[in-house]
Amino acid sequence: MIKYVDHRVLNKFIWLLRDRGLWIERHSYSFRLMYRNVIIGSLHIYPGFNEAVLKIHSVSESEARELIETIESVFYKLFPDYKLFVQLDLG
Repeated sequence: MIKYVDHRVLNKFIWLLRDRGLWIERHSYSFRLMYRNVIIGSLHIYPGFNEAVLKIHSVSESEARELIETIESVFYKLFPDYKLFVQLDLG
């Protein structure tokens, strides 16, 4: 069986994060994350596996933790059956 996520759910994810101060853009199941006018990471959703990968870079560790908490809270509201893997590359 082919699995997919309805585009309305993906778009809701965008708007909920924008309401929290993150600018996010989507192409299919890939998202680009911007914070304070800088690209700070990406998120990729894999519907067939019920997994997603969040990569954060270009911010301080404290900002990264705050961003991860924000993204996780929205993500798990919309994707409760998914596992979110977080990768930090703070240099």
